[in-house]
Amino acid sequence: SLSNGGGVVSLRHSHGFRFGVGDLYVVVKLVCEGSEEIQMDERELAGARWVPWEEVRAMVAPPSAESFDGKVSQTNLDFISSALSGALIAGTPTPSSRPGVSSMVYTARAAET
Repeated sequence: SLSNGGGVVSLRHSHGFRFGVGDLYVVVKLVCEGSEEIQMDERELAGARWVPWEEVRAMVAPPSAESFDGKVSQTNLDFISSALSGALIAGTPTPSSRPGVSSMVYTARAAET
């Protein structure tokens, strides 16, 4: 099961990305309590696994890389590093202009110790 020690670390939104649509990239910190076995819904994901930090660091592509398939950029490595040790972004449900529908507002908060 996941504990309350996790949360949203970073959020990036780019307009007019691939195929002329927006791109949303979210890094979330998950903390496992108890068994590290992943119970995955195969209708939603093709695969899931815990990845050791050393393996993630080994996947950094050089700045001149033409493809990031199976790699991460230095910027994404920095996001992931923040996920492991930095402050989280707290989500708060907020009423929207549509009756009965709320929106999430994310704001920075201090890292939990």
